[in-house]
Amino acid sequence: MRKWAKIALVAAMALGGMSGPSAGVSSAATSCYGGARSATIELRYGNNAVGPYYTTNRCRDINLRLTYVRYQTDARSCLERANGSTIGCSAWKRMPYPGWTTLLSPVPDNTRFRLEFRTQPGEVISYLVAS
Repeated sequence: MRKWAKIALVAAMALGGMSGPSAGVSSAATSCYGGARSATIELRYGNNAVGPYYTTNRCRDINLRLTYVRYQTDARSCLERANGSTIGCSAWKRMPYPGWTTLLSPVPDNTRFRLEFRTQPGEVISYLVAS
């Protein structure tokens, strides 16, 4: 009977039903990215701001992933007051494609922010934001 229990445990871990001891870090990232929101925008003039977004307790930072892009794209996040005025912005970052980039860290829960992009005029990009 023990042999079958071991086989069932190994099978469950292989299928993702259970995690081993190193899963603490990856499960935190999975939890953060699992709540990501998606959007597609056209950057008519080569730059654009989108939002507002609000940080959640799922992540400690603002993370961005481009899911469709044709041209090199830079992005940054800007924290905002409740009325939409800017508190401050992170540095511009060249976005890898594909892959996640942390734009700002740490950020308290329920912080209002917007994303700013710059690229070629007329570019259409799709992205995921996890915060």
